[in-house]
Amino acid sequence: MGEEMVEGSDGYLLALDVGTTTVRAVLFDLRGTPVAEAYREPRVHHPHPNWAEVDAEDWWGCSLAVMREAIGQAEVSPRKVLGIGLSGLLHALVPIDRAGRPLARAMLWMDQRCRPQAQWLARVHRPLIEAAGGPVPMSTTWSAPKLRWIVEHDPDLLSRTHVFLPAKDFVRLKLTGTVATDPSDAHGTALFDHRRGQWSWPLLQAVGVPVAKMPPIQSSTLVAGTVSQAAARLTGLLAGTPVVVGGGDTMSTRVGANALDTGVACLYLGTAAWISTPGPEATRLSATATTGAALKWLKEIFEPGNENTPGAAYASFLQQA
Repeated sequence: MGEEMVEGSDGYLLALDVGTTTVRAVLFDLRGTPVAEAYREPRVHHPHPNWAEVDAEDWWGCSLAVMREAIGQAEVSPRKVLGIGLSGLLHALVPIDRAGRPLARAMLWMDQRCRPQAQWLARVHRPLIEAAGGPVPMSTTWSAPKLRWIVEHDPDLLSRTHVFLPAKDFVRLKLTGTVATDPSDAHGTALFDHRRGQWSWPLLQAVGVPVAKMPPIQSSTLVAGTVSQAAARLTGLLAGTPVVVGGGDTMSTRVGANALDTGVACLYLGTAAWISTPGPEATRLSATATTGAALKWLKEIFEPGNENTPGAAYASFLQQA
């Protein structure tokens, strides 16, 4: 980092959340007080019934916009941004080539084209899923049946893919050039062996995806890399700024709400909605799929607005309601 970075308590931390329908940046001081916030809405594509996709470059474009806006809004020097943390939606894998370019849109967790593959996994490979501590019953939400859909319907995409990256990890790749994910996003694939803390080779073999096409799993709090010169030019951040691995949005939300290992339940209302049980480990969730997504759908019908100022369209729509 060199002498350019600020030492001591005079600085800020930048949090970036890559969500299903919203990308948000919040700048915090070192006491944890938010000082600036910005958000954008990437476009969700529905080319066929039951399909839901996002172009990963839209996530990156929105990330660039909100980072620049939050820092500019706070009138903070980039040298005072001491570190960057990321969270992101689960179950959405971006197929990228060796140059880090997306090869296809990411299937969102709400994409249900893989229902036959989910049913096949539940019927044929339930023992493997249970042995890894995975979800029973298997549903279309998880990444495993989505990858199986690619194996069956787009084998050329599978062969051209260098690695499948969760959404936040794709954005971090663009920031730092490093490839990795964390245990919470690995869990969201349903291909993670919870007992061994690594990818489940038997499950990946059953699905038909080589383990080499999955990213290394690292701790969420590990510094994965630093902002590259290229990313610094695009974001206005200082090259060399540390970027941590980060975590999936459900885990990050529960940590922020003090609802992890505390006996506290957490109710979350976003694109989807879920509530965590208040048990000692709070590992169980009950969820519904289209909470904020239904509001967004209605808003886009009646108050499309400007994509750079979605808040005004929501305000107008809710006022009319």
